[in-house]
Amino acid sequence: MFAKNKFLLIIMVFCVGSVFVSCKKSDSSLLVDLSASSNLAVSKKWAIINTVYVAFRSSYDSKADIKAPGRLGDIYCVMGHHISKDGKNWYQFDKGWLPASSVVIYDNKLQAQFAAKKLDS
Repeated sequence: MFAKNKFLLIIMVFCVGSVFVSCKKSDSSLLVDLSASSNLAVSKKWAIINTVYVAFRSSYDSKADIKAPGRLGDIYCVMGHHISKDGKNWYQFDKGWLPASSVVIYDNKLQAQFAAKKLDS
């Protein structure tokens, strides 16, 4: 009978001990990198410059001041869109405005990056 009680005591100590060991606070944390998902965002449009050289303008007018240069294959996030009185489409970027004839618009950054790689080859 003593052996049976000793066996039950050992099992009970083991079970209680395993509860305390399994309930300790773990130092490891799970890190999730969501930066790649922004490349698939459908709320943003992306553009590739499709001409060898283009000038970003300060406004949606071909006579507006030049703000910065753009080159073939450069990728930019579209910030705005405007249709001028003469019916020309203009896209706004962080560097300025470009006419629609100078860019190709894509639904997400990954599509734009893939298309830009094809321009390089």
